[in-house]
Order: sequence, then C-alpha cells, then structure tokens
Amino acid sequence: MRPFPGRDVGQMTGEKYEKNIYNYRLSRARQIIENTFGIWSARWRIFKRPIIAATESVELNIKATICLHNWLRVLDCSESPDNDQYCPSGFIDTENEDGSPANDGQWRTDAAYALRNLTQTGSNMYTRDACDIRNNFKRYFVSEAGSVPWQEQYIDDHAALI
Repeated sequence: MRPFPGRDVGQMTGEKYEKNIYNYRLSRARQIIENTFGIWSARWRIFKRPIIAATESVELNIKATICLHNWLRVLDCSESPDNDQYCPSGFIDTENEDGSPANDGQWRTDAAYALRNLTQTGSNMYTRDACDIRNNFKRYFVSEAGSVPWQEQYIDDHAALI
C-alpha cells in the first residue's frame, strides 16, 4: 500500500482531509509493523536473513512467531514491567503524547543488519484494483465504523506538517 501523494498545505476539507486521514492511518500501521518485525529480527534468528522456504513453511513460521511473541509479551508484562527480558524498556520505538516520534527503539541497532530498506521493486504505475483498495480504505477510515477518536485531532494539530 502506498500513501496518497502531495504535501500541499491548504484547507483541510473533503477529499484532501480524507486522504490525510488515510495517509496517517497507513503511517501508523507501518510503524507498528516495523516495530514488530524489528523485535522479531532482533530476537528470532530465522528473521535475520531472507527465508528460503516454501510459502507454506514461511506462513507456518510466521504464525508460530506471532504466537510465541504474544505469549512472551504477556509473560513479560505479567511479572514485573521493570524486569522485561523479551522486550525491555527502550527496546521499541516510543512516541510523544501527540503521536510524534520520540525515541528510536534499541531493536534498530540490534537488528540493523537484518532489516534493509527496499529499493524500487516495480514501476510507479499501479493497477485499478490497487487504486480501488486504497480508496476503499480511505472511505472506511473516515466512516463511523472505521474512524478512531484521535485521528481527526491529530490531523487538525499537524495540518502544517502534512
């Protein structure tokens, strides 16, 4: 998924407002996924390099990792937050109350060699299906069913940065 292009600052209404909500929600999802895979690559050897296996095996490995990750997070939290071993304080990225980044997590240095930025993998053209999916998410994120209470406040507070 890619964000809607454009950084022009203008009246935050209608289509532009919806696109900024979509871009913000996509950015938040990406941050969470990046943190999760960062933790995994720092903690699980299988994620330190490309996995060469059948798709079914990769899916099973990822499902097993999700289960173990969640179990270890619950185990860490159930004992003492000051004694977390799997994901200690400062290990994941933190953010300020307004949602802006505060500190990079320690996993970024522990797993620096494991996660690499992707170069361009295809053309800048995308299919009509991809466009429809992005627009469906955009509409969902501003609908009553898909909106979250803090998204509009964040967009209003950070309009000059978007």
